[in-house]
Amino acid sequence: MKTRFVTLFWFLYQFLLIQGNPDETRLVKKLLTNYNKLVRPSAEPNQTIDIFLTFKHFEFINVDEKKNMLTSKVWIELNWNDFYLRWNPEDFGGIQNLTLPSPLLWQPDLYMMNSMDAMPNVGDDVFAIIDSTGKVFMIKPGTYNSNCQINVWKWPYDFQNCSMEFMPWAMMKEQIRIVEIEELNNKNIDSFSSSNEEWSVEAAYQYWIHKNFEPYGVYTSVALTVEMKRSSNFYVANLIFPFIIISSLVISGFLLPPDNGEKVTLGVSVLLGITFFSHTLVDSLPVSQTMPLVGIYCSIVMVMILVCILCNVIIVHINTWKPSKGNAWHLKLIRLLLCSKSQRVPSSVNVDKRNTNIGIPELKDFDVVSWKEVAACLNSVCFFGFSSTFILVTAIFFIVLVA
Repeated sequence: MKTRFVTLFWFLYQFLLIQGNPDETRLVKKLLTNYNKLVRPSAEPNQTIDIFLTFKHFEFINVDEKKNMLTSKVWIELNWNDFYLRWNPEDFGGIQNLTLPSPLLWQPDLYMMNSMDAMPNVGDDVFAIIDSTGKVFMIKPGTYNSNCQINVWKWPYDFQNCSMEFMPWAMMKEQIRIVEIEELNNKNIDSFSSSNEEWSVEAAYQYWIHKNFEPYGVYTSVALTVEMKRSSNFYVANLIFPFIIISSLVISGFLLPPDNGEKVTLGVSVLLGITFFSHTLVDSLPVSQTMPLVGIYCSIVMVMILVCILCNVIIVHINTWKPSKGNAWHLKLIRLLLCSKSQRVPSSVNVDKRNTNIGIPELKDFDVVSWKEVAACLNSVCFFGFSSTFILVTAIFFIVLVA
């Protein structure tokens, strides 16, 4: 289909030339008669053709984070010297430049090495501008799908660096050579933009790479690296903040009295809600060997919620215990650590059965531990402890994330 289109376009072009400038008509016939686009246009068989490749414009379209694929539009400027496309302007009415369809001319076989497609050639078919010295100039726009490894460590405040590398594929270095342009090395290209609301392009610069392919020697390629910044407002407002708010609700369970069984129900409900948000976060993140910081934070918070539920279960259970009396060391330790109030109760309420015939009560007193007070004290300690831990973990998370 493409061959038919080029052939039809060529006949149309020839018809317009016949109706147009006769000097241009003669020039086109002279240049393309016996011209073979399959043959390298060099003056000598062993002469290397120098290819000048630069990037003029980059437009970000989309990035598929699941596939690690960057889709973009790139304008590539190419120029080289074609020995068979030279003429004397005086012989053709002073014509200095000529425009021809690029499919009619020899072109270097440049490919994108990290393409996600089936090795597409550089750019689309365009018109080429040729001057009388044989210099061929063209700007080839193209849409490319390139591999881009996404680093999700600081998602959604992440920066991504994606590169596209172009180099000859079939021809040897003795046949064509990409020339390095020192003044453009590691410099931003002329223009770059983004048509995607989630990402903004911060920089786009080109540089030349020299690779040694044994035993063929050193080859030169051209790479375009793009620095992109994600807009985090959407994810922070719709995922992270709701996650933090729902997670903090589990701490409010310690504000309920110890005899309220809804403390455990509240914790389980919060855990179910956090599990839902975790699945939503997983769907938003690409598969990566690096665990994102937000994933670590979610894991820590879920562990804290689980511990809170266990603490509430223990508090509710302790609240059901009957008061204990005695002077054992573990009862004294509980009173000391939990600041539980103890009561001195005379032992006369518990008369020794062996002395019932005498009727004299024991004079020894006992300390009574009220487990309801222990549960209430544990409730307060857990509230302040988990509140402080949650605030500290969340503050550290945002400091590291935004830094």
